[in-house]
Amino acid sequence: MSDFLTGKNRLGEDRDPLAVVGRLARSCEGSTTLSALGDPRDGPRTIAERSAAQPYPNPHPLGGDTLVHLLDDTW
Repeated sequence: MSDFLTGKNRLGEDRDPLAVVGRLARSCEGSTTLSALGDPRDGPRTIAERSAAQPYPNPHPLGGDTLVHLLDDTW
């Protein structure tokens, strides 16, 4: 990784991409999980099935089970 990504910014914050995403996630004041948004426990399967039926262009095709696992992680 370049020094730009691994160094510190002017505020002394880490510029590592994982650290940046972590700070962004922690800065969200609203709900950050599907369950906190009121999605039922079986919601990830329903969302995955609907998404698989009407796929969005994606460089990596996502099948139903892959989407379920991804959405389960967000629940």
